[in-house]
Formats: sequence, C-alpha cells, structure tokens
Amino acid sequence: MSKQKKTPEFKTEAEERTFWETHDSSDYVDWSQAKPASFPKLKPSTIKSWLKDDVDESRAG
Repeated sequence: MSKQKKTPEFKTEAEERTFWETHDSSDYVDWSQAKPASFPKLKPSTIKSWLKDDVDESRAG
C-alpha cells in the first residue's frame, strides 16, 4: 500500500465534515490496522445532536 496522506487540521466540525464528504478516507487511514473502539461514556445527547445536524443538512439540500 502507498504512503498515507496526512490528515489536515480543521478549524470547525463543518469544515471537517465537508472534507470527508469529498475525500476517500482510505487515502488517509490504513484501515487494515484499525481496531474496534468503544465509547461507553458518550452521552446520548451528543449522538442526537449529530443526527439532528445530518437531518437538517439533508433537508436543506
């Protein structure tokens, strides 16, 4: 596999979201080295906020 590109630093979550909508993560992450992750302390309100943002954006487009 070729060398991975360096992931840019983002000023905002919206900037990061736009970037990943237009770029392939496999250019930046070696998914063969990925390991399962768990977020037991993630608050449901955080997930709800992400989902709300996605729904709001899909309705705007």
